[in-house]
Amino acid sequence: MAVNPLKKAYLILKELGPTQVAENLLYRAQLRSGWLESRTPASQTTSDYPRGRSSFPTLFAFEWAKDRGRAHQYINLADEVVSGRYRPFSNSPEALDFSLPQPLKHWTKYSDALDGKDIKTFWEPARFTWTIPLCIAYQTTKDEKYSAVFWKNFEQFQKSNPINLGPNWSSAQEVALRLIPWVMVGQALVESKSSTPDRMEYLTQAIWEHCRRIRASLHYARSQHNNHLLSEALGLILGGLVFSQTRQGQLWLALGNREFLNGILALVEEDGTFSQHSTNYHRMLLHLGLIYRQAALQSGITISKPVTERLAASVKWLAGHLDPVSGHAVNFGHNDGTNLLPLGCEEYLDHRPTIQAASHAFLGQSFLPQGSWDDLSACLQLSGSTKNPPTHSILSTPAIHRIGDETTWASLRVCSFKSRPAHADLLHVEIWHKGINLAIDAGTYAYNLPAPWDNALSRTLVHNTVTIGGQNQMLRVSKFLWLERVNATLLSDTVSEITARIIVKSIHAYTHTRSVVKTASNGFIITDEIELAENPGSPLPVTIQWLLPDWKWQIKDSIIQLKDGKQSFGLQVTATAPGMISLVRAGECLSGSESNPIRGWFSETYLQKTPALSYAVKYPVVKHLQIVSNWTLDRN
Repeated sequence: MAVNPLKKAYLILKELGPTQVAENLLYRAQLRSGWLESRTPASQTTSDYPRGRSSFPTLFAFEWAKDRGRAHQYINLADEVVSGRYRPFSNSPEALDFSLPQPLKHWTKYSDALDGKDIKTFWEPARFTWTIPLCIAYQTTKDEKYSAVFWKNFEQFQKSNPINLGPNWSSAQEVALRLIPWVMVGQALVESKSSTPDRMEYLTQAIWEHCRRIRASLHYARSQHNNHLLSEALGLILGGLVFSQTRQGQLWLALGNREFLNGILALVEEDGTFSQHSTNYHRMLLHLGLIYRQAALQSGITISKPVTERLAASVKWLAGHLDPVSGHAVNFGHNDGTNLLPLGCEEYLDHRPTIQAASHAFLGQSFLPQGSWDDLSACLQLSGSTKNPPTHSILSTPAIHRIGDETTWASLRVCSFKSRPAHADLLHVEIWHKGINLAIDAGTYAYNLPAPWDNALSRTLVHNTVTIGGQNQMLRVSKFLWLERVNATLLSDTVSEITARIIVKSIHAYTHTRSVVKTASNGFIITDEIELAENPGSPLPVTIQWLLPDWKWQIKDSIIQLKDGKQSFGLQVTATAPGMISLVRAGECLSGSESNPIRGWFSETYLQKTPALSYAVKYPVVKHLQIVSNWTLDRN
């Protein structure tokens, strides 16, 4: 939808605020003027690197890894790396390859796509997350092959990525995230024969250059008001610890600490809500917070009470979105496949290790009984009381709206935004039963591919809510920016019912009120009341969508029945007007006459999507419509 440039500028200023806009304009001016290119010159050597004045902090513990039974999954992953493969975005194994399109340009010359590919495909191997299993495997077995393969790949990466040249320097956040596993390597592999003094010096020299790159573009990180600032601040802190014997290292440490603490207070609300409105980025927030806590302990920094309280609230927020049976969490908001500390889980969507460790660190107690998810806590030298672990009801916060029990539950997406929205998904409902997600959030899939896959799954129509006249709930002006923000109002929240409302004032203005009720028969009834602000003259299409598992299905009258082995459930959708049913799987129509390439997909992690069933009913509406969705779940 085209927007008048003056109106767009006004709406952006209103959405982001003058501080973020000013930071972004300053960064753009530095970029376009060539100042950033002159500040970060491309070269093979450094002039101010303090040779011989570095040491690695002991942020991580590896004693637990000496138990081969506990470490076997990490050894298996390390053996994959030895064979030349890794798991991008926690997906299937692929070749570990640092090759880049040639010739390399200065980092300021790159955009979000490169050589017809999403730039994140080049960033992913360069995050070095695959290094963590190598560290654990070496500490467990003392086998030199794990250390040797790290150094082989590190040297190849350095050769392929000269200082400030190529896409792997274009994002300061990506630069910062490499420091985390590099610091782990500096601690874990230091006694290896393969870690010669020259190689260790080569590693610290790379960290020095990475900190210089991060420092140069902090205006961009501040302007984003998200995990960029926290990641880059943590990168400066870690680099500052490595070079704590130097004045420059002390400056990086002080700057990084100030930016990180201010960032937590600015980005995390008192109820624990993170500015990015995403469970995956919320996990990233907690990982960054956990590493920061270790760094603070190492450097003698005292974390203030307000910051600790925000981090404690953020633990409760993520725990409130956890499915206790599967360990998965609601998959809403942006999901780019990030898992900075992949310890304690074999599944990417398992959030228990993070919640357990963060609960130890910021709540002073265990969230779960002891289990494999304790590996992350062990690596960070954390422990907590396991007596009477907190239940979901104890950890519920004003930001979480869900009903049911640990086995069967539903959540309603209610948010009054204080920062820019991620997805246009207000009043989206998820339903979980016996560890299975029955009413699904589609996820993300990709940010930077050609249309329709330019962050397409952020749109309203793929969420479990109502779409009016084919429009989004908010005005989408770019992949990541929504204007004319809409907020939800919570009307009631009891043990058996949640009700909320949104008022949309866009082209087709309307009011949408949704209630979610838990029935006595272990099912759910979702009631939607739609009131158009004006009579459109001719009926306006109103569509309700439910994204369902890719199971065997049967539609009869207004009921769709799904079955997978012994598991089954039914969904009946009725309304005060006749509707037209469509069922779409992987973009193809299975029933009815409508299809859409972005309907009928579920993305568990980045650049991965699998078929799901998009069940939708469209109604012609002149003024008012009531829709009732009755979920009947198996009771076996």
